[in-house]
Amino acid sequence: MLCYVMLKGLPYRQRLQRLKQPTLKYRRVRGDMIEIYKMLTGKYDRDSCIKFKFVTYPGTHTRGNKLKIYQDHVHYNHRKYFFTNRVTFTWNSLPDSVIEASSVNSFKNRIDKYWNNMSLNITGRLTPPDRRL
Repeated sequence: MLCYVMLKGLPYRQRLQRLKQPTLKYRRVRGDMIEIYKMLTGKYDRDSCIKFKFVTYPGTHTRGNKLKIYQDHVHYNHRKYFFTNRVTFTWNSLPDSVIEASSVNSFKNRIDKYWNNMSLNITGRLTPPDRRL
């Protein structure tokens, strides 16, 4: 285990690399995706969960997954950061192979593998695999 003193003067990205930890942004997005998965697969009581609207018009299955969430248009900044608006784009970009997981742990493994191939866990944004740090 690395000593605190060795990490004290290092920049954030170097500390993360030494500790082999993902960024805070990655952990937040991952946690949001896990919560949506739990809500949509019935792991929580349906009466106490957020009601999502799904995209149902024909031709929506060209990209992303078959459980696309409808993105509400917001006119005020305070609504922009609500959970339902914050997670819609990321959830809709996940492929069917990730969201069709049979359990929460399977979903976690699949999303990590998918995003690792996209190099999200280090940089905090999606980049092609050849541009990893």
